[in-house]
Amino acid sequence: MKIQIRTKYTPKGDYEIFNVGMYYDKSPALKIFNMNGEPQLTVTVCIDHAKPAAGNVFVKDYSENEGVMDALIAANILKEAIGTHISGFVTIYECPMTTAFLKSGAYTAEEADQATTNAKTS
Repeated sequence: MKIQIRTKYTPKGDYEIFNVGMYYDKSPALKIFNMNGEPQLTVTVCIDHAKPAAGNVFVKDYSENEGVMDALIAANILKEAIGTHISGFVTIYECPMTTAFLKSGAYTAEEADQATTNAKTS
């Protein structure tokens, strides 16, 4: 899905965001690529002591990712954080993915249907 974002360390411009797979706990791994297809940043993280609810992701919004959560909320990829988890010295945000993003093609149809179904039933 094509988006336009700007973060503290990512210049304003056009990028693409995709679900590039699943972490070992089956939570989505979201990554942003520049328009040349090169990875720009990894949006999500997997933490050992928690798993995001179905349809949600854990967002890394510190260090080189500072500002990514707000940028993706503004781009209608994520909704506002519904919770936080401490991991070491940082705060990880749990954010629901928007239905528009889930249905955008950044996911396979099967992944989008499963995530949407799980989000509605949880």
